[in-house]
Amino acid sequence: MAFKEIKECLDAARIQECLDHLAKSIVANNPDISNLVIVGIYTRGVILAERLTHLIAQNTKHQIPMGK
Repeated sequence: MAFKEIKECLDAARIQECLDHLAKSIVANNPDISNLVIVGIYTRGVILAERLTHLIAQNTKHQIPMGK
């Protein structure tokens, strides 16, 4: 069985830049973040949701609930 070569789409720094941009966009488009919840779908979505809620909390000083 032959394995396909895995290509790297984004490196760690670029993923972080994308998450930073996404977190800032979420806050900008939801002025009342008191009703905001981030939900991650297993398996990798949970990791992204955790990272997003952490970034939003850093930028807003408001803890966002996260579901999984």
